[in-house]
Amino acid sequence: MDPLPAHVVFQRGEKVLALIRPDFQVQLLGEMLLGVLSLIGVVLLTIGVDYMQERPLRGVGSGLLFAAILMIGPILAQRILTPRPTYLLTQRRLIVNGRTSIPLDEITRLQVWLTGLYVHGSDHRGYLQHLINPAAVARLIRDTIGRQERA
Repeated sequence: MDPLPAHVVFQRGEKVLALIRPDFQVQLLGEMLLGVLSLIGVVLLTIGVDYMQERPLRGVGSGLLFAAILMIGPILAQRILTPRPTYLLTQRRLIVNGRTSIPLDEITRLQVWLTGLYVHGSDHRGYLQHLINPAAVARLIRDTIGRQERA
C-alpha cells in the first residue's frame, strides 16, 4: 500500500478504505486551459485598446506576447508544480486535508462536477479536485455511508 499523507491522524479503530489521488494529467489539462484563456484575454485586451484609440487592429505583437507569457508562465508553473493533496476515505470519515475531515454520518450532499467532487457536511465542506472519475468517487462514498448505516 502507498504511504499515507503526513496530515493523517487516525482515530481509535479506524481503517483505511480508499486512498483517492488526484490525477496529474487532469490537473495539467485544467492549467493549460487557464493559460489559453489568459492568452485570449490578452488578445481581446489589445483589440479593445486598438478600438478605443480608433486605430486599425494590429493584433498581438511578439513583444506583447512575450510579456504576457512572462507574466502568466510562472503562475501556471507554480500551480502545476504544487504537490497535489491525497484524500483518504475511512469507514468513519473523509479526510480532505490537514484541516478538513468530514464524518460520513454528517455528509448531506455530494455534488459531482467535471473533474471534482464537492462534499457538503453539516459543519464542513470539502472539494476533491483533479479526479479522473468523480462520479465513481461519489458512488464509493455513498456505498461506504450505506454500509455504515446498515452496521
